[in-house]
Amino acid sequence: MGSTAAAAAPPIDDRTDEEILADLQTYRPVDPASSERNVWAFWDRGLAAAKPWCRRNVVGWVRRHHGRGWTVRVLDMVPGSPNHFSRFVPATPELLPAALLEPEGGVSGTAHAGPHAADLLRLPLLFLHGGVWLDVGFMLFRDLDSLCWDALAGEDNPLELAGFRMTVDEGIAMFWNGFIAARKGCVAVRLWHELFLRLWEGRASTEGMAKHPLLCHLPRYEVPSSTGQPPAFQYTAYVDYLIQMFCLERLRHTRDPALGWDGPDWFARGALLFECATEVYWAQVLTHWDGRKQFDMLSRRRRNEGTAGVDPEDEGYKEARTFVDGILATSSTMKISHGIVTEQREYLARIWDEPEHADADRAPGTFAEYLRWASVHYHQKKELVPLLLPVREDALLSGGLFDEVGKPHPHWDSENRS
Repeated sequence: MGSTAAAAAPPIDDRTDEEILADLQTYRPVDPASSERNVWAFWDRGLAAAKPWCRRNVVGWVRRHHGRGWTVRVLDMVPGSPNHFSRFVPATPELLPAALLEPEGGVSGTAHAGPHAADLLRLPLLFLHGGVWLDVGFMLFRDLDSLCWDALAGEDNPLELAGFRMTVDEGIAMFWNGFIAARKGCVAVRLWHELFLRLWEGRASTEGMAKHPLLCHLPRYEVPSSTGQPPAFQYTAYVDYLIQMFCLERLRHTRDPALGWDGPDWFARGALLFECATEVYWAQVLTHWDGRKQFDMLSRRRRNEGTAGVDPEDEGYKEARTFVDGILATSSTMKISHGIVTEQREYLARIWDEPEHADADRAPGTFAEYLRWASVHYHQKKELVPLLLPVREDALLSGGLFDEVGKPHPHWDSENRS
């Protein structure tokens, strides 16, 4: 595998998956006097209803961090659940929009309901309690301490926020929201969420938020095609889906003297960021987001199992091995995304969601089984290189963070004509 694996691993939680899952479905209150070492995740219908491969991801987090003081919680929206979100975030309009608080309808009845409910919870959870937010699609190849928490928790350290920088194009990047680590009480997290709540006023979904007066001044953030093909979705749908990230773009580009907020300065000194493409989405980079190709390679046999033999000289075997070895040599994590719904893309997550592939992520003898093993036992040790978020001059604002400052960016003219 190479020199990036650690020689010795710490003890691993040896309970069965079922025992760990049962424990995860009990209530664990947050002790405000204790550490901020909380791992937060969300599945709207409860962990038991999550897809099997997602549940195994969460079990992997527990095993990997056994004995290190981390508490993993997967919150939900199930009435009466011991992990209902309201047990950790007060169900008040100061913290959550009506769309999430309504017992019927609201965000729960919309497309991408689960991801957008998660968007509404991740920031208040981190502000109130601190810790790390992980989407349930994550596999980890490095522990959270060495990835970012040791840096955030260091004394005399200005860092309060950590995550991954999603590079869009040369000189253009965003703070990705699928993984967010933050200290309790982080002012940037509070302002980010307050701004996000403004967009949700009077709304049940994110549809149309791309052109909200608080965001329409932002320049275009569109990922260039890696295949030469047109984008798989309309730009407005892309912005609506990632709307929380666009709120951060306003936050980090705004200087509000009345609040004492200087976005460019705060993010230059207070945020720890690593490259998303290499640390999270390397599998996507290697395959141009081709989920079917990823599935086929991971389903290929890596070792002999029963009567099924393996030919190391087979080109398909070599391709699959190069793919998996490349991920482990390059990445600290792997996010298996459901992504924005489109007929032009097939995602590995959606393939693994299918009942006939319920165990494909751990099928004996396959490269998928090896990757599942690595998500618990492999310890990525390469040096992480911190990055800055480039400031876009045409996104800078001076004035009230929550005021409609700035004119619609000219790129919307062409969007409106299309």
